[in-house]
Amino acid sequence: MQSITHILEIFTKNQVLQIITSIVLHSKTVNNNIKKIEQIVPNKCNNKRRHTKGNDETYEFNDIPNHVFINKIFCFFKLNDLFAFEKCDINCLIMARSPNIPLKLSLNDYNLSSVDQLSYRDIPILILVILFPYIEQKKFLAYPIVIFLGFTSLLVFFWSIDRAIVFNLLLIILLFYFVIKSNFKLFTYLIISLFFSYILFPIILGDEFQYFLSNSMNILREMNYIHGIIHPNPLSSEENSSRALKTILIIIFSILVSLNTFFSSDKKIYFFQKILLLISICSVLSYLYALGRSDGPHIRSTFGFPMIFISTYFIFYILLFFQNKLSLNINIQKLNVLILILTFFSGFIYFNVNFNQIISFEKRFNIYINQEDKRFLSEDYNLLLNDIRYIIEDQKCIQLFTNSAIMPYLLKKKNCTKYYFVWSIGSKKIQKNFIKELKDVKFILSDKINDYHPFSPNKKLPIVKSYIETNYFKYKSYELFDLLKKNE
Repeated sequence: MQSITHILEIFTKNQVLQIITSIVLHSKTVNNNIKKIEQIVPNKCNNKRRHTKGNDETYEFNDIPNHVFINKIFCFFKLNDLFAFEKCDINCLIMARSPNIPLKLSLNDYNLSSVDQLSYRDIPILILVILFPYIEQKKFLAYPIVIFLGFTSLLVFFWSIDRAIVFNLLLIILLFYFVIKSNFKLFTYLIISLFFSYILFPIILGDEFQYFLSNSMNILREMNYIHGIIHPNPLSSEENSSRALKTILIIIFSILVSLNTFFSSDKKIYFFQKILLLISICSVLSYLYALGRSDGPHIRSTFGFPMIFISTYFIFYILLFFQNKLSLNINIQKLNVLILILTFFSGFIYFNVNFNQIISFEKRFNIYINQEDKRFLSEDYNLLLNDIRYIIEDQKCIQLFTNSAIMPYLLKKKNCTKYYFVWSIGSKKIQKNFIKELKDVKFILSDKINDYHPFSPNKKLPIVKSYIETNYFKYKSYELFDLLKKNE
């Protein structure tokens, strides 16, 4: 009960309100920033729509990505914990919030078409980094946290394979850290929870886990060959070379600085030294994401942790300098109320906060999710779907040979094989397995048969393409697809 009480006392009511206000209003006008989701149906679908219920009111709803909001919360808590655990005085804490909150929260935004410097996929790693101070400083919380991290080590693979690899590498580093500190109790707890995680979940999931494991191994082995882009020479004039050089230099800087700080003799910031080292390790490991497909967006998505390191390092030392120079007598409760008032006031003026949309959210959401599919598609696309549905009405399934993986859902037919997402396959072995499963498939929805753009299965899967050309003919042609039927 004491530990629960302590957790509840970490933030006052005003501080919680300040956190929520800062995060929500920092998103600017979310409703104006969200763009079209072209991945669902290219150039046909917009995630901002109006719906009418009967003859009454017209409601508007936008697909707001909740993971962005969650990510912003994690970034805020990471910042707050760092300065709190280092026991900065009240002036230092006040100054810490002002410059760092907007910086941390700007690492991702609500624009679905943009690439964030800190992706929602990084949430498990952020959680680990946030919880590390509690393992180190709050002994009564260390054991449940270590058990939690151990049990989630396998589950993270269902969230993101590459982030799960980094997450588990960090847990291995944490094991070595416990051994160095001679904290064999925490070491044992983490080992046992890891063991149960990797034994229990495969038993619970059964065959489904075997399929997941097989698919994950195929992705790790082949994805870089299928969709890989060679990393640009950082010192050349190649595309994205300057972005790669900037990120690599900052990562090198973070390693050197964290090691120098860690081995310094200043014991007053001993905890801060460990945090810096942990963030620098995350910076190094996160760059692995950009080594397979080294284009601009993937390189940009690795810049989050280096940016957190740089901002945390410089702001921390600047604030420590001013901490000794300032002697202010400030009532923190009154200050929080003042910040709340100013934040809300500026929000109403600049961010166009609409209370009517907040109040009607549940009503608009229920209307939105109960709309028929045709309400989200163009008239031409609905005609296409109706025509295909009529042709395959007596079929149990349809096979895709296109990257439009939404089609089985829209057609209300299952995919005939397990290869419904052909974008992610490419090796000879998998293509041959794909062909074996096509044995009893009557209809194939394909890209236009003469479409050989770089990502089309016509280009990427030549063995399957050759088999289809031999055993299927074009039954009907549409603007975006060809419907193929098996030779009798």
